Parts: sequence; C-alpha cells; structure tokens
Amino acid sequence: MEIVGYKKHVAAAGESFYSVAFAYYNNEFMADKLMKENESLVKTIVFKGGEELKIPVYDDIESTETLAPWRQ
Repeated sequence: MEIVGYKKHVAAAGESFYSVAFAYYNNEFMADKLMKENESLVKTIVFKGGEELKIPVYDDIESTETLAPWRQ
C-alpha cells in the first residue's frame, strides 16, 4: 500500500480522526494513517471545526495490512 497523492479535508465540528478515516476509506482503523500525516493534530480528540487535514490517497486500500484478520 503506497501513497499516490493527497487530498485536503477541512474538519467539521464534532469529527474525529476515526470518523474522517471512515468517510475516506470506509475503515475507521485507518485513523492511524491520518494521524501520521497530521502529527500537529494528534492530541485532538474531537475537532472544533476548520482544522485542515492532509488525507493520503493510497494505491490499494484492501491489503493484508488493512484487512481484518478474518478477511485475509
């Protein structure tokens, strides 16, 4: 799974890394990938709104690294 680009996301009030990960990847467990790219916001539990997040775009989301163990 390689990063092939980035998107910009402006957080809405009440969003979290987990909800943003679910919105972009349909998988809240990808939140750690978002946190890695947005280290300055890592201590934020719930966004106030207006925070700009860098969203990595991956060449292949469905990989052994991201699949649940029972789907591998």
